Formats: sequence, structure tokens, C-alpha cells
Amino acid sequence: MPGPAAELVLRNGLVDVGAGEFRRADVAVSDGRIVESASKHAERVDCSRFLVVPGMVNAHNHSNENWFRGMWDNLPLEPWMLFSYPNLAAPAQSPCCRDDRRINSLRELKAILL
Repeated sequence: MPGPAAELVLRNGLVDVGAGEFRRADVAVSDGRIVESASKHAERVDCSRFLVVPGMVNAHNHSNENWFRGMWDNLPLEPWMLFSYPNLAAPAQSPCCRDDRRINSLRELKAILL
């Protein structure tokens, strides 16, 4: 018995098929999962200018930024950088202990896995 039909088809993307190999292909998605077939009514998106990496949810992540998510979002870049990366502004005045780094790394790992 065939599985569910796709709601979305990513057409002609450069698909990561593993082991460092990429091929042009379509990827069908239903309920957030890759499926085997697509219905006639599935939405089709031209991905010919994009990489398609099945299973990759967050390909770009700054783990330290999870600590203060949303705190300074309305600031211009320079003040945001000063608040977000105080070690870069004044390293001698911004101590960071090993336990803090370990705890925040575990929080980031949890955010990625959940």
C-alpha cells in the first residue's frame, strides 16, 4: 500500500544524497516528512537555484545567541554586537567561566535536538 501523497514538492533542487554527493532531484514532503510520491494537487516550488538538504532543520546556528534570544532584537547592529558579544568589546571586563560555557552548550544541544 503506498504511503501518503505529498503536499509539497521541491522541484529540481540540488539534493544532498549523502557521502558528499549531490544530484538534481525532486523531494516530496507531507506533514513535514519526506514521502515517496506526490499528488497532482501538491504545491510545487522551483528549487533549481537551491541546495536541498533533507533532514537538515537548522543549517546555521550561533549557539551562544540562544542565551539572549529576543533581548536586543530592536537595536541597530553596533549596539546589538556590544550587548551580544561583550567579550569582543572588552575581554578583560567580561569573564566567562567554564561552567557557564558548559551549561549554555547543553542548553543549545537541547534546543537543537528538540
